[in-house]
Amino acid sequence: MLNLRKVALIAAIALAVARLSSIGGQVWAVTEISAPAWRAALSLLVNDLFLAPLPILLWVVWRGDGNIAVSPTHRRIAALLAIARAGLILAPETWGLAQLLSRDWTNIELASGITVASKLKDWLVTAKPWPQLWYLTTVLAEAAFVWFLIALVRGRRNVGRAETRRSYWLREMAALTTIVSGLAVILAFVMRVYGFLQARHDPEQLWLGAFSGPHYFVQTIYGLVPETSSMLLAWIIYKSVPAQTTEIAAE
Repeated sequence: MLNLRKVALIAAIALAVARLSSIGGQVWAVTEISAPAWRAALSLLVNDLFLAPLPILLWVVWRGDGNIAVSPTHRRIAALLAIARAGLILAPETWGLAQLLSRDWTNIELASGITVASKLKDWLVTAKPWPQLWYLTTVLAEAAFVWFLIALVRGRRNVGRAETRRSYWLREMAALTTIVSGLAVILAFVMRVYGFLQARHDPEQLWLGAFSGPHYFVQTIYGLVPETSSMLLAWIIYKSVPAQTTEIAAE
């Protein structure tokens, strides 16, 4: 059986590293790409800062002494989230990372040097593989997120009287994360609708078909998966923490 608290710690670390890496990438993009400052700031807010409470929540899960008694209904929701996140995000990103590393390995073999170590050192100096490292942190964070959802599904189903402790900070942090992630979902949706309305007046985009109604609708739903799954995960934790120290019937 998976240890929920240990998995929560691993997921918290992986998500925190991915968030910091993404924030660094967003700040770099602002300085390198000519885009309206307000759009860059809003993108940073939605993509990173609004999702920052999730690693903190998982850290509180690891440190807290309260119980997380997940109901059968919430287990089913967590299972669906794990399937959706793994199929829609983790699998494509893992495939993309594999393709990227395969191409990089070819470049490493072509680098100067006799041994593999010397070739790798030369490649690291000349290629500056920061995008690859960012990609790797993203894939590891997604894997850790799915792993934690699986741990919720496969967690303990029987909670006795002696184990029904309430954690104030865990419940409050779960509520805060749910609200903040919900705001991220709303803002992300508004930004995508705004992008669609702006692109309708771009003849080139319309000619390419990139912003056709059905296609853009599917893209919008796909793009909201990270924020929505983070919100639902926090909501499941909030609903699974007892509001007060009391007996919870065995499920």
